[in-house]
Amino acid sequence: MPDIDIVNKAREYLGVKFLHRGRDKKRGIDCIGLWVCILHDLNITQDDYTTYGRYPRPTIAREKVLEYFYKVNLEDIQPGDMLYIKMRKQPQHFAVYTDKESIIHAFEMVNKCVESRYDKDWKDKTVEAYRVRR
Repeated sequence: MPDIDIVNKAREYLGVKFLHRGRDKKRGIDCIGLWVCILHDLNITQDDYTTYGRYPRPTIAREKVLEYFYKVNLEDIQPGDMLYIKMRKQPQHFAVYTDKESIIHAFEMVNKCVESRYDKDWKDKTVEAYRVRR
């Protein structure tokens, strides 16, 4: 079942400045910070994790993710799912899937949280998908 609450909450962060390890609408957020903020805003968790490096190791990120999410097949993604995306040589980027045409993510290349078309390039880089445990 699509989680429209997550999509709507993610849209509240559009335009927020990119800040590595950021967790605040006024100061900035990073890609996992967007998820931390969404989960806090929806009272799903108060946990956080900010001891990752500039280019986090994928195993650390996945371990933290799996505490509040469960893995779904890429063919079965729905609005509100979290996409785990390969950037550079390894997966290290997270995005909110909104529908077949877009994702919301704090994207360093444009220095803010944006809604991007979920085109072939993004789909090819997506390695896993997760859904919030409710």
